[in-house]
Amino acid sequence: MEFTDAYKQTGPCCFSPNALFLAVAVDYRLVIRDVLTLKVPSLLQISFENIASKTGTGFTFSTFKVSVLLLPGKIFTQHLIIFFLPLQVVQLFSCLDKISYIEWALDSEYILCGLYKKPLIQAWSLTQPEWTCKIDEGPAGIAYARWSPDSRHILTTTDFQLRLTVWSLVNTACVHVQWPKHNSKGVSFTKDGRFAAICTRRDCKDYINLLSCHTWEIMGVFSVDTLDLADIEWSPDDSAIVIWDSPLEYKVLIYSPDGRCLFRYLAYESGLGVKSVAWSPCGQFLAVGSYDQMLREVDEPLQLDMSGLCLDDDFMQGNSENSSEGPYRVRYKLMELPISMPSQKPPVDKPNPKQGIEYAPYGRSRSSPPFPLTSLDWFTKR
Repeated sequence: MEFTDAYKQTGPCCFSPNALFLAVAVDYRLVIRDVLTLKVPSLLQISFENIASKTGTGFTFSTFKVSVLLLPGKIFTQHLIIFFLPLQVVQLFSCLDKISYIEWALDSEYILCGLYKKPLIQAWSLTQPEWTCKIDEGPAGIAYARWSPDSRHILTTTDFQLRLTVWSLVNTACVHVQWPKHNSKGVSFTKDGRFAAICTRRDCKDYINLLSCHTWEIMGVFSVDTLDLADIEWSPDDSAIVIWDSPLEYKVLIYSPDGRCLFRYLAYESGLGVKSVAWSPCGQFLAVGSYDQMLREVDEPLQLDMSGLCLDDDFMQGNSENSSEGPYRVRYKLMELPISMPSQKPPVDKPNPKQGIEYAPYGRSRSSPPFPLTSLDWFTKR
């Protein structure tokens, strides 16, 4: 395995959504590099001698993939030589202060830099290096910034959640939403990018604001039955919105876009409540992770059919009969359905149980990775 030379970095770095560029913060400078050119000190030579292979043979070397297609029954004797070039700098931008945050637009054409100490937001264009954008909220400050799905608007949240502002890069217009609930959370976009749901709070009550991402007009506002709303997320089919309360109150609610409560779930009343919630990619399942180390799943979002899974300390700490394997390993066991798993309460003297939720991409199984990630378990649904 070969590596590139070490490059200086003093701040965040991230890949572009199209995986073609790498943005690196070096003090007040933003360096954009091309990831398709890698540097290796010498030539890499691969020999194929007297190989009778099947169709679709592939060889992968680090991040550079070489696919070799051999016809059935053919014998090849040849050498493949691959040249690697330096990691080239595509663009270099100079900001007004040290870069604290970087985020690419979804089309990989624009990138924003958060200068939270200033506080300012600067945006740059890869296709138009002379184009510049600076966002300043004045005394209100800027606590967080993000891109809209169309990559032509920037959403900023001021300090103390005074307002959320939508800035247009097309006509320099801006739209304000008063009293956003959170800085970096509480905003969710539909999968098609047409609508946005923003959590707000006023008069000690939580609200959901629905905005059109085309005109950024408020399409509707409705209150929700939460004590202290934690976060929000659209369903994969954009037909419903799931919200959950703070850890002090166990409550999961599903609302329709017109404000009707479609589903309500409370697993228990005493103790810390919901820690994380995740939709399956198909939208047929909703997983809820709780502070009691239970993973509960809604088979259908509009039904109260809940199943529970327990992550005990033995699994999370990697204990087993073969202790020589250590905590970092992969293990599984085939079992007959239905599976009855023990229920276990977390120790009262150990706060913040390590727990999270993630669905498999195809949506028929789910994982509950403890954090920090020391093991990963998959549970097949059917």
